[in-house]
Amino acid sequence: MGSFKLMTTFALVAMAAISCDLFNVETGIFVQAAAPICGRVCSEKFEDGKCDKYCVGLSYKNGFCFQSDPKISTYRCCCSSD
Repeated sequence: MGSFKLMTTFALVAMAAISCDLFNVETGIFVQAAAPICGRVCSEKFEDGKCDKYCVGLSYKNGFCFQSDPKISTYRCCCSSD
């Protein structure tokens, strides 16, 4: 019974020390926004509104038609999580 009390006390003190930030503990998780993913070609029938709905259906936050290469006049539907 004495070791159970000692273990419980140690666990409570350790949890209190971590929750009060007595120790500098970093998780090492860094999040970086992903670049937009461009796919389908935009046209008169498939414009910004439909591109946005298409991207939201793929679980992205939004979609927009974008000309990724100025040398080519083709616009592509780009999906973004931003």
